Amino acid sequence: DIELGEPHTGLVFAIDERLYVGGESGTLRSLASDRTGSWHLRNVWQGSSAIRKLAISPSKQQLLIVDSKHVTQVLNIESGRIGTATLELPDAVTDIIFSPGESRALLRTVRGIHRASVSPGGLIWLDAIRAPKALAGSKMVFDQRMAAEAGDPFGDRVMLLTRDAGFPEVAELRFSHTAGPALFGNKDKLLAEWRRKLGIERESPEDPFLPSGR
Repeated sequence: DIELGEPHTGLVFAIDERLYVGGESGTLRSLASDRTGSWHLRNVWQGSSAIRKLAISPSKQQLLIVDSKHVTQVLNIESGRIGTATLELPDAVTDIIFSPGESRALLRTVRGIHRASVSPGGLIWLDAIRAPKALAGSKMVFDQRMAAEAGDPFGDRVMLLTRDAGFPEVAELRFSHTAGPALFGNKDKLLAEWRRKLGIERESPEDPFLPSGR
């Protein structure tokens, strides 16, 4: 039992004896227990906005941090450094999952699922697909058997429990271009390309589905 001094919303275990918590002040803290079972609190990093969600890779090497402004950053657990490349999404992130190969992260918002490359240098947005309305509490998952047999290191196929049909059903969503249209490329170039295709000459508002990179 330890007093943290402020509300915390994000919490993930790195190992059994250490966990990370994200605070309302934007502070990322580490809690580690000793042999007596006592917990010791340490400030790891200070952000500019409240931390809303944390997600750690299966290998416990990369920690994703999402703040109240929908900006996602990556912390390298071993070096303790934050990647310089950040990703700003148009809506709040409700769910995060790492691809089987851990080089990609899938971040779900109300409107879609965004996929970004993950490295110690940060996050780079790659593509996105529209997402159906998920059942309350539903989380993205991979079919581990299919991933092992077919090979899916980048998380091209993800499953989600949905209710679009009026009853719960499992939807398999694919990033593969052969399975359906997806968004890929630079945001400004995508907007310019589709303005030309649609014959839109005037500058239109920024697409709320596409993210912003920093």
